[in-house]
Amino acid sequence: MKVLIVLVVLLAVVSCWDDNQYINDPNIIYSINAANQNTFQAGRNKIFDGVTFGDAAKRFLGAKPRGGKYPVKHFVPKDVPEHWDWREQGNCVHKIRDQANCGSCYAFGASEAVSDKFCIATKGQIDEVMSPQWIVSCDKQELGCSGGYPTRVWDFMSKTGIVTDKCFPYTSGGGSVEACPTKCKDGSALKMHKIHNVSSVFTAPNFMIELLEGPFEVCFAVYQDFFSYKSGVYSHKSGGLAGYHAVKIIGWGTDAASKLPYWIIANSWGESWGQKGFFWMKKGTDECQMESGVGGQLPAVTGTPILE
Repeated sequence: MKVLIVLVVLLAVVSCWDDNQYINDPNIIYSINAANQNTFQAGRNKIFDGVTFGDAAKRFLGAKPRGGKYPVKHFVPKDVPEHWDWREQGNCVHKIRDQANCGSCYAFGASEAVSDKFCIATKGQIDEVMSPQWIVSCDKQELGCSGGYPTRVWDFMSKTGIVTDKCFPYTSGGGSVEACPTKCKDGSALKMHKIHNVSSVFTAPNFMIELLEGPFEVCFAVYQDFFSYKSGVYSHKSGGLAGYHAVKIIGWGTDAASKLPYWIIANSWGESWGQKGFFWMKKGTDECQMESGVGGQLPAVTGTPILE
């Protein structure tokens, strides 16, 4: 009877945590590691000190489903390498950023992917970090720090364009949104960088083919155990649904220890989280609905830089 009671309690703990519980609670971290059987390692991420699951869902996510659809990009099957990481292909993967206390992941995933794409397309001649603040402040289809629709963001960058971070630095980390500017912070004129051929991408084989052209934005369902990720190949094992997140995908590989295939993804929670800001997501099984675009409601989005 005691064993049965313990099992029932453990199942209750790992299934879902109350929104008012703290993410870095040692008991919760222990239960995550007990549930995931060492496929990934959970631990304390200092950005979540004093942060509850409810707080994190509002402040650190932000991708909203059903924002619109783009044409689905079609691919001819091709051979791809066993491992691909854009960090090993030059210096076009820019530094991990921190959206801080603002539900602006939709702007970071898009702006960071476009930053890398311009660098790759110009062989480093345009090596600029594009401005997530420009999207947060100027794309009126979105909701500022209360979230946004990734597909609409790419439409905005296609029609209006995006300025560099030097022109309009990120200031919404505290949760407030400043007005859309008419000139850069240094007084110079706004210069727009635009994209075209915007399309959505589905399925793991197509993700790999598209990644050979450059990083792009993906979205996925975030469960409570994800916040405590430290290393290894993440797959959801415990905790309830917290919301949806937009990030930048840069490659794939296979974990030598677990033999699990994974995607290499850049998060926007600073370098202290996860693997210096990056994480591995299990590949090929539609983990957290990423490869299916959350049932088609939050598809991966890509586009081509317009070079003048």
